[in-house]
Amino acid sequence: MNESNPAFLMILSTRFLFVLALGCGLTQPLWAAAPDDPFGVLVPAPSPCRAPAEKGALSLPDVVDLALCNNPQTREVWANARVQAAQVGVARAAYLPSLDGKLAAGRKRLDGAGSYRQDDASLTLSYLLYDFGARDATLENARQLLAAASATQDATVQTVFLSAVQAYYQVQTAQAALAAAQESERASQESLKA
Repeated sequence: MNESNPAFLMILSTRFLFVLALGCGLTQPLWAAAPDDPFGVLVPAPSPCRAPAEKGALSLPDVVDLALCNNPQTREVWANARVQAAQVGVARAAYLPSLDGKLAAGRKRLDGAGSYRQDDASLTLSYLLYDFGARDATLENARQLLAAASATQDATVQTVFLSAVQAYYQVQTAQAALAAAQESERASQESLKA
């Protein structure tokens, strides 16, 4: 195999990166995770929202599900938590080496002497060994912001949950009061007739 062949250089660089990734302590290869979340920091996107039953009264779990799924505040804090989780991934990316590759091909023609082909390939790998704690501080900052976003999400979900439960029981109380008033009116009419 010719060592100046660009394909050979790409295979060699891929093997080098694989060995380097194992040496850096990555337990799983980057291609084993989801393509949009190579570090696995994003929370899996659950889909608890379902359409309520079309007939009959809503139960308390249905009311809470509808409130949590349709409230813009819960959607906002959930999106913010995902953004902060992505920022943790960005901060972790600073620990990876950077690779820059260039491939150029050209044909040059000399006056009367014919032409010749010139191929150039270059591959640059760089890795930051020591940065006086800047990467660690950035990663810790991202982790703390993720914890704050998670706490905000929890508080918002709890507030919406409590509001939905209170509204559900207020409706139940109002319906019971209406039924009691209608029964009282019926009893009063029967008493009047008697």
